[in-house]
Amino acid sequence: MMKSKAVACPAAIRGLCCAACAAVVLLGVVGCGSREVASQENVDQIKQIRRQQQAKEAEEHKKDLAEKQKIKQQKDAAAERQRQEQLARQTQRAAPRRPSRPDDVRLWRKRDFRDARAQADPRLVQAVGFLGRDFVGKANAARLLGEILSPQLPGGGSMSTSRAASAYVRPGADAATDAIVLALIENDTTLAHGALEAVVTASTDGGSQSVAQRVLQRFAEAPDPRTEPLLVRALTQSYAAQPSATGRADARDRQQARLAETALAHGASESFREALAKYVVEAGTPLTLRSLYGGLLEEPRAENLPAQIVLYQSANYPEVSRVGLESQWAAYGSEAVRRTLGCPADVPNVQRPTRGGSSGRRAVAAQAAVADPLIVARVAKHLWSEPATAAIETRLYRAASLRQSASTVLLAGTIPKDSTRRRLHDALSRNWQDGPQPLRDAGLADTIACEPGVWLVLKSCRFAQAKNEGAKRSPSVGRPDKKDAAPSDPWHAAAGELLLATCRRLEKAAEQRRFLLAGGQASSTAAVPADFPLELHEQARLVGELHVAWPDDVADATSAGAPDHTRLWYAQFHETAVLDRVTAHYRRQMTSPRVHTGPQGVWLECLEPATDSRLVRSIDVVIQTTPSALAEPADGRQRLSIDVLTVEIRAPAG
Repeated sequence: MMKSKAVACPAAIRGLCCAACAAVVLLGVVGCGSREVASQENVDQIKQIRRQQQAKEAEEHKKDLAEKQKIKQQKDAAAERQRQEQLARQTQRAAPRRPSRPDDVRLWRKRDFRDARAQADPRLVQAVGFLGRDFVGKANAARLLGEILSPQLPGGGSMSTSRAASAYVRPGADAATDAIVLALIENDTTLAHGALEAVVTASTDGGSQSVAQRVLQRFAEAPDPRTEPLLVRALTQSYAAQPSATGRADARDRQQARLAETALAHGASESFREALAKYVVEAGTPLTLRSLYGGLLEEPRAENLPAQIVLYQSANYPEVSRVGLESQWAAYGSEAVRRTLGCPADVPNVQRPTRGGSSGRRAVAAQAAVADPLIVARVAKHLWSEPATAAIETRLYRAASLRQSASTVLLAGTIPKDSTRRRLHDALSRNWQDGPQPLRDAGLADTIACEPGVWLVLKSCRFAQAKNEGAKRSPSVGRPDKKDAAPSDPWHAAAGELLLATCRRLEKAAEQRRFLLAGGQASSTAAVPADFPLELHEQARLVGELHVAWPDDVADATSAGAPDHTRLWYAQFHETAVLDRVTAHYRRQMTSPRVHTGPQGVWLECLEPATDSRLVRSIDVVIQTTPSALAEPADGRQRLSIDVLTVEIRAPAG
């Protein structure tokens, strides 16, 4: 019986495929073959087999469910796509078709402009150009231009489509934006200016700044009196309305400084520069902007003069920067004096200096002045005007030493104004003991061409100091001829240097004047004017002559700041004559002359009243012997070069 039961289910025992069969077989074997109870080991084996089978069935069921879910999702997605495609086809069939924009942009309608802007149509530039040229002064054109430039109109309107509005911040639309801005400028209506102002204001009120920045860039690259006020507003007033973190503020300041630099480099007007300077000296201006803008306005360019005067007058302007400006202005004034007298200028060849180098900045300023055809008018309008001269004269009044105030004194020496001459006389008299070396070091005589009145101011100070010190004066006319030796006073040597430098400049001016009068041909013909203050010596051979009458001679060029009364007569002679006879001839015509002798000749000088009691006249005669390889004549004659200089101004003292 036990054998037959074991054979009945052999697969269950060998393969263990069915847990239930295996259990029955084991129980049958145990029950039939033996009364012993199955061991615990067999029970555990059965349980383990059962657990493995259940896990396998669960895994297979899970996979089956996942596969079914995936198939369902694919079917749903395909159905959705089909539904969307069908809906799109129905919408396309139902929507009216818009005609394409005409090829001729002159036929475009408002909708065409808007769509072209939204779609970045390259023809928009041409279309906007047509709109700007042919509709100047038309409010409707300005309104349309404002719409396609910015989604927000000055009057509060907005674009008709969100698609077009989103196109305004699209990168690469600079050409279209430039064309629209230019068309608005040309339109020149209140609405056009309002549209531009609205865009600029958007950058200060938290709006989108992309178009606004491009508009400002366009303003800076092509300065125009109609748009400069908006650019000034963006560069100044915007900062009070834009508080931000320090890092962002610094980046914004640098960006605005680049805009200002671009505008200045492209010829922004003097009023623009002056407005920027007024912002620099305001108390609430950020220090970063004060430094950035101030550095741009301090550049040695004559166009910056109005702005620099604003900086110069400010009480909180740094002293070192003020001295730097004085050095630049002295170069401008020197060139204006040279050009007004007709003297050719020597152009220094220097590299551009670093900020703060006064001598280098003056050299660069001299180069700029020589290249500027309007330098005389600029200097007269600004440096010779009352605001600038008042500030300079205040500096002269406070001068405590010539060493500290050398730049101010030298600058004042280029201003042909009676009030400046009086202040200069006072400053020199107070600081006379400092000696002339600070002025020599600053460029007196060799670098700066002073205006003619400075020579008389210096002589007046020298004569007054000599009188106060009880210096011995030259013998009067009629006494035995006595030539004074050149004094050891350093001011005497400095005065001699200035006199000779002035005569050499006037000699070149006289030569150039003869050249121009001769129609571009070299000529030695010259004649002294009828009102020449001295009678010429016998057989005088005139080789150069110059007569200056200010302000009459320069009224056209300096109408805004003409020089005060100045008369100058200069004559040069080349002679072979007896030195003592020529000296005596001119000495007899001068009032109490001072006679200075040297190894190369004689210098006669005097101060005397002019025909008008309010005027004073300086007369100088320099007679120099000219070395020659030829033997001198036996009768005592020598080759002589004679310079006669006479300057007349209103009395600078007393």
